[in-house]
Amino acid sequence: MRLKPEYVAGLFDGEGCVLICQENRRGKSTFRLRAVLANNHLILSLIQECYGGYLQYKPHNNHLTWDSKQAADFLLKIHPWTIIKRPQIELALAFSNRIQRSNNRSLTDDELEERLWFKQEISRINQLGGRSDPIV
Repeated sequence: MRLKPEYVAGLFDGEGCVLICQENRRGKSTFRLRAVLANNHLILSLIQECYGGYLQYKPHNNHLTWDSKQAADFLLKIHPWTIIKRPQIELALAFSNRIQRSNNRSLTDDELEERLWFKQEISRINQLGGRSDPIV
């Protein structure tokens, strides 16, 4: 069954999450784009068939995860039909377009600062419930 991106975008708006993961290994910071969608086993399996991702099944906690380029590709496909998660997705796509592989070298201060900004901005919007500006 082929699920339309409009449908998947609606599910992602309600049950999805966009984030940038930061890891520190051997004194080097690395950043990775991640998209996660929680739902029931059947829906997640159908979405995986069409859009890839890694399925994790746990009692009462099923989710489908996309990382790095796969996350950017997925978000690009659903982006035109998102509403609530649109600000995070736009930042995530900008992040994906801006980063370049560091070839096992440490990030420069400017690269680190830019990646931290993207991570913090997406986190800030997530905390506001998807709105890019606080409600006044």
